[in-house]
Amino acid sequence: MPIWTRDPCRSRAQVDSRAGQPVLRRLPFAVENSDVAGFVDFAQGVTGGMTLGFAGTQYSTFFDKIAPQKMSFQKFNDEARRMGRQPILEVKFERGDKDFTKQLNMLKNAKIEGVVIWGEAAEAGLILKQMRALGMKQPVFGGSRLAYPQLLEIAGPAAEGMVMTTTLDPTRQDPKWLAFREAYRKRFNEEPIDYAAYAYDGMNILTSTIEKAGLNRGRIMAALRDYQMKTYEGVTGKAFFDHTLNNISPVTMARVKEGKFEYWLAPRQGGHEGADSTLGGRGGQ
Repeated sequence: MPIWTRDPCRSRAQVDSRAGQPVLRRLPFAVENSDVAGFVDFAQGVTGGMTLGFAGTQYSTFFDKIAPQKMSFQKFNDEARRMGRQPILEVKFERGDKDFTKQLNMLKNAKIEGVVIWGEAAEAGLILKQMRALGMKQPVFGGSRLAYPQLLEIAGPAAEGMVMTTTLDPTRQDPKWLAFREAYRKRFNEEPIDYAAYAYDGMNILTSTIEKAGLNRGRIMAALRDYQMKTYEGVTGKAFFDHTLNNISPVTMARVKEGKFEYWLAPRQGGHEGADSTLGGRGGQ
C-alpha cells in the first residue's frame, strides 16, 4: 500500500525507495532524500544561487542548523561557488533564537554586500528587523520557508525588497486554484498554504492511479510512470515530470514589495529546470 507521511527521516525514505514503495510526502521543499523527492530542494537551491547574481560578490549566509534546511542550503552554496561567489562568512543560529545581534555585528564588520537567510519565517523576520535597526541596508535573499505572512508581520518595513524562492503563488487566477481556495476557505475558515495545495494534488494523483491500477504495489508504480515526461495540471499549477518523476518545472520566486509578496517564474537554469517557463512552474500560472 502507498504510504502517506510527513516523516523526513532519511533512513525510512531510502528503505521505502529501494523497496519500490510509493511514498507521498507533504513536504514540497524540505526532503533530504533525493531518491524520493529531493529535486525541489535542488532546484530551489540552484535558482537561489543564480538569483545571487543580482547581489554583490561579497555576501554572507545566515542559516538555521535544523536538519530539514541543510539540503537546499547546501545546493544553494554549491551553485553560488560554481558561479565564483564564495560566501565570505557563514553564521548559524538555532530555531527559536530571538537575539541575533552578535551574528549581525560579525556580518556588519565583514562589510558584506548581500545576505542570504536560510531558515524559518519567525527567525528571519527578527533577523531582518534587527539588521535594519543596525543600519545594514544590504539586499537579502532566502529560501521558500520564508515566503509566508509571518515574515511580513514580524519584520514589517524591514522586509521590503527581500527576494526568495517559493513553492506556490497564491495570487494566481487560474480556475483550479480559485476553486480549491474557495472550498478550503469554506471548510477550514482559513487560507490554504502550500502544504495543503500540494497534499491535494498529490492525493489526487495517487487516488486516480489506484483507481486505474488497483491495490497492487507493482501496478501502482507502473501506472505512476505514465506521468513521465508529461505535464500534470493541478491546483498548484502545471507540473512537468521528468523520467524519474521529479517535477522539473520552473521555480517560482517572490519579492516583498510595498508590504506584500509579488511572484514571478524564474527562467530555466542551464538545464537544471527542464521545462520552459510557459509550463507554469511550481505555483505558476
